[in-house]
Amino acid sequence: MSSSSSSDLDNNVISSLRFKHIENPHYYLDENLHENKIEESATNVSEVNPTPQKHTKFFERIKSIWSTNGRRYVIAVAVVLAVLVIALIFVITSTRLINDPVKDGIKVEKLTNIKYSQLKAIRTSLVDPDTPVAQHNKLPNWKLVFSDEFNKENRTFGAFEDQFFTAVDLHYRATQDLEYYLPHMATTKNGSLQITFDKFNHSNFQYISAMVQSWNKLCFNKQARVEVCAKLPHDVEYGLWPAVWSLGNLARPGYLATTDGLWPYTYNECDSGITRNQSTLNENMSYLPGQRLSMCTCVGEDHPNLGVGRGAPEIDIIEGLYEHGHVVGVQTVQVAPFDEWWRPDYDYVDISNKNLTYIREDVGTVYQESISLATPLKKDEFVKFTMEYKSLPSGQSYAQFEMNGSPMFVINESALRANELIGSRQITREPMSIIFNMGLSKIWNPKLQADRLNLPAKFYIDYIRIYQPSDAIDMTCDPDDFPTSSYIDSHENAYLNWELSTWNDAGYEFPRNSLENKCKPPSIFKPG
Repeated sequence: MSSSSSSDLDNNVISSLRFKHIENPHYYLDENLHENKIEESATNVSEVNPTPQKHTKFFERIKSIWSTNGRRYVIAVAVVLAVLVIALIFVITSTRLINDPVKDGIKVEKLTNIKYSQLKAIRTSLVDPDTPVAQHNKLPNWKLVFSDEFNKENRTFGAFEDQFFTAVDLHYRATQDLEYYLPHMATTKNGSLQITFDKFNHSNFQYISAMVQSWNKLCFNKQARVEVCAKLPHDVEYGLWPAVWSLGNLARPGYLATTDGLWPYTYNECDSGITRNQSTLNENMSYLPGQRLSMCTCVGEDHPNLGVGRGAPEIDIIEGLYEHGHVVGVQTVQVAPFDEWWRPDYDYVDISNKNLTYIREDVGTVYQESISLATPLKKDEFVKFTMEYKSLPSGQSYAQFEMNGSPMFVINESALRANELIGSRQITREPMSIIFNMGLSKIWNPKLQADRLNLPAKFYIDYIRIYQPSDAIDMTCDPDDFPTSSYIDSHENAYLNWELSTWNDAGYEFPRNSLENKCKPPSIFKPG
């Protein structure tokens, strides 16, 4: 749910390769160097060999150049010219390095096609230098590929202000939130990212807070282990909703037109699962409009890569909730299309401690199927929340959730296997962005007690660390097999206007598919 202007899609790309050839340039022009005014002295005409006055002045100027002030003038001009030449060479060289994805014959993977003003990206490595070296390869076969320790004080996250994250300026309508999100409600202090929720009238809303997201800047793909150390506010008990979650990059959080027909689809089949309401007579089960980018979208229609089912699945690493007399940490995988009455096969959900972690009664709505479990939390403590998943073609895909290093539960792909109504749903293969936010919504907690909130309240994130298998590092928002950049660029109206509600409102049509229309089907591609 990030808010940025149309120039979000214009400035210099960030590469996931360290810029080894660029030192940190700090060059300047000395403001004290000003052009010296050379005073002309009166000249005496030689009586023996008189010279015309204009020639005399010319030679006097030549002589004055070599005076003390003259030499300073020449040196100043030479220094300025040298600096300008060096700066020009640096700009040309660094622009080529940043824009050209090939260096020394090696392809450099891009994180994103968002561009930044020259020298705006202050880090040259995806791994924060403040991350302890012991954390880089602490698990066999997993390598640290991105981290942010949030140690730099007073960071801001407005448009163009941060290399990896953006704080949005919008009202989050998807869950009818009671707050308005403003960029200045997120900053870094005392070694953590702090999101503040407070009571303040803004745009007809009584509360303000922040949502910080990496949409179209930083994504992970297919296999990842995401660790977030966070402390939830005490006021979760009265309804506050702190969350850390991930969403497929084809949807921009908070921009409903982009989620229309994509969220939370994770489907690569051509059957009733792609249709409006899943073609069921029971209209109370699904209100989804159908999968906008199905695998059987017709040839010639609008689709980022024909033959592949695309969507915007969601994985919730942690959401704070008060239920059954406890503050609990909720961890969830959300998918579409749905099993009947949103009931996956829980025989393939392995719970480590059933006396501690439980399956939530809220298993879904007409808009999503949720495999959602909860674990009680201690108040006012930092907890390490972990989500690990692998989306593999070998039938061994899974999503696993942990707290403080202890496994809570595992969702095996068989929990989402095919049934008599629809085909199997995938553990997400989309490039996934990350989101931090704190909201207030009766949809999330119908029993919230806003009058008991002790405001301002703060949600603390100590760090985020992302790991991937050493042989499967894929940190980009625009992978070759699941591209997003060109599609986003060609539908800017939807991705830049959060007040639009549907794809049609943005001026676009759902593409036709060969299941429901007479058209040429694409060559079906089952990505490996």
